[in-house]
Amino acid sequence: MSKEILKVGDWILYIAINGQSQHGKVDSFVEDMNEKETRVELKLLNGQKDYIWMNDDWIKAHPNGASLLDKKYNERNKQSNDVQQRKRNKKIVQWSDNIKLKFIERVIQDLSPLAAYHIGKAIDLLAVAESKEDIEQARWSIQRAYENWD
Repeated sequence: MSKEILKVGDWILYIAINGQSQHGKVDSFVEDMNEKETRVELKLLNGQKDYIWMNDDWIKAHPNGASLLDKKYNERNKQSNDVQQRKRNKKIVQWSDNIKLKFIERVIQDLSPLAAYHIGKAIDLLAVAESKEDIEQARWSIQRAYENWD
């Protein structure tokens, strides 16, 4: 245990449960009434969380080391967020307007005009759907096409 005072945002070096030394950034303090101790919540460089008890052994990182750790943490965290954002934004099928139009024309070519309109609208909505409401609108259009099939 160190005599130094910890603050949120401080980097510390501590011994993890696996026996290896680990760097962690102080995220919060939690008072545990059962243990009558303070638990220190930590953010690790790999984005995971860990905790130690305030009376565990730890060393506060030197300011120069802390700035390097902050830089490394921010780089890793930004890369992780960028990858997650790209995965969220990636569509399984990306439709160009020309391909979408050709597909709709092929599907509706033998339908009545009203049914063709509703089916075409549903395909158009599904091609760019991003929410449950978009799917609900497409469902409504398919229902209208079914009702006007003849």
